Amino acid sequence: MIISVVIPIYNGERYIEQTIIFILKQPYKDFEILCIDDGSIDSSSVIVKRIANQDSRVKYFYKENGGVHTARNKGIELCSGEFVAFLDQDDLWAKSSITDDFIDKLLKDKCDFYKCSYFEVDQALQNGRLYELPNGFISDIRRSSFQHHSSYIFNSKFIKSNNIFTDEYRCEDWRFLMRCYAYAHKAETLNNPYFLYRNNSQPVSHTGDSLKSIKSSLDGFEKYEKLSDNAFLKNFCGIWEIEMVFELVDQMIANKNTAAEITGVLDEYNLDLLINQYWYSNVNKEKYKLLNSDLSMYIKKTKKKNFKCTVLRKLNRIRAFRKIWNKVKYPLKIMELKLI
Repeated sequence: MIISVVIPIYNGERYIEQTIIFILKQPYKDFEILCIDDGSIDSSSVIVKRIANQDSRVKYFYKENGGVHTARNKGIELCSGEFVAFLDQDDLWAKSSITDDFIDKLLKDKCDFYKCSYFEVDQALQNGRLYELPNGFISDIRRSSFQHHSSYIFNSKFIKSNNIFTDEYRCEDWRFLMRCYAYAHKAETLNNPYFLYRNNSQPVSHTGDSLKSIKSSLDGFEKYEKLSDNAFLKNFCGIWEIEMVFELVDQMIANKNTAAEITGVLDEYNLDLLINQYWYSNVNKEKYKLLNSDLSMYIKKTKKKNFKCTVLRKLNRIRAFRKIWNKVKYPLKIMELKLI
């Protein structure tokens, strides 16, 4: 039985060979690895084609640059395996984690998707932490939490028959998962941490690009909230719209936008209506209360919080501080666990 692995690639020459090799070295061998090159201008294509010439399980496809969502969707369209998994170009599968017994369980249990334990690791692959899940069927799929999209294995027929795809807006993986959760009838958690998420995140600077990114996310959730007739999808999107509006306002304050501009955004996304329709956290409840009663005080408090974040970002550039922080964040030694 074939397992399809979709890997979107964009200028991934630093990592892509290691990512592919770790899949090929798994005990289970029946894979097709779909490498979708989203218009790379580095040597990614040369690396993947060389591996593909040596192993027919690796397949290279080139497309003009259109964003990671178009590459993932192309992979879904092309995949021929009974199950499909997604992997980013800098992430890995743990050594000897995909076994015949693991695949036999997927076949036996016949779920729409499987949600697995996974490791988050540092850039050097030296330390990490485990996000562990119990073994068992998910009794209430729509109340189950989301996690990294690459820690899931999906039934390909389920994905294709429900026309589940990745959209062009920020947080596209969350909306992909929300549709999976909305349409699934049977799902399972498995304590088989095969996936290593290499945390490549850098602190986001307060720029116009950040505002554009947040607005993109908001637009994505707003689109599905307005168009969907599925109650779960509407509610999920409404909750995230509220979260994103507050994120957008806080970013605008960091960017020194005026109070009038902030008020304009609140009106544009109709925060009052969202608050009346959907659930929101106690934190956002307090923020909304202050936002409505005293915008100037809200701005003042947010500036204070942003200053603390700026200090932490600067500290993170200090090697000694970063080393101490990584020890706290990643308590596990990867080599001792024999994951690579």
